[in-house]
Amino acid sequence: MRRKCRRRGFIRRGTRLSAQAPARVAAFAAFACISHASAAHAQACCASGSGLTPGWLGNHDKALVGVQLRGSATWGSYRYGDGFFARAATRDARYEGGLFGALRLLPRGQVAAFAPADWTRRFGARGSETGGGIGDLSLMARYDLVRTGELRIPGIALLAGALLPTGRPVDRATGLLAADATGIGTFEVDAGISVEQSFGRVLLHATALAGPRVPRDVLGQREALGTRGLFVLAGGYVFEG
Repeated sequence: MRRKCRRRGFIRRGTRLSAQAPARVAAFAAFACISHASAAHAQACCASGSGLTPGWLGNHDKALVGVQLRGSATWGSYRYGDGFFARAATRDARYEGGLFGALRLLPRGQVAAFAPADWTRRFGARGSETGGGIGDLSLMARYDLVRTGELRIPGIALLAGALLPTGRPVDRATGLLAADATGIGTFEVDAGISVEQSFGRVLLHATALAGPRVPRDVLGQREALGTRGLFVLAGGYVFEG
């Protein structure tokens, strides 16, 4: 066996390779891989953080890009001062997808945007209608006054945002059932506050946001939508690793 090893070159210049050498090389390579810092390809925290955009950056994050998909169905409505009113026809189905992103500009400040695309299938008494398109673009800025875990009090952040009328309002829809309406048709300016607290691996979050809508002309008449109020309560659990 020793002669065979000499012929194949495993023993060279009086030095014998140890049986543990391959294991040591593999361990060193594994340590080098896990020690190398690389870009993250998923968001660990946190969703629905601003009300207008689906995500925001954690304290250690610099940027993120994501996609959101969701669907909803309307089976009826509640009349004022009355009970539930079921639709005579079938339900309305709505599906929404969108691209969102966030970027940190300051150590405590970040901006985010959300561009949605809506698709609606609406049923009426004499048939159905399908339509959709680009929705209203949402912009949001966030500044952390107190980061979560920085002090004994919960984390506090100020929010400022805007909704741009890039979608199609109801009065400009092309169909009889307005299935291709995707926006409110006017600007909205928002301001709010976000409060966060962590208890070990549990994260609790609350957001209060409000914003007026700019009046606009609709079919020859001046119309002003009411001020929107948005309240978000969320909780999460961070798994180990």
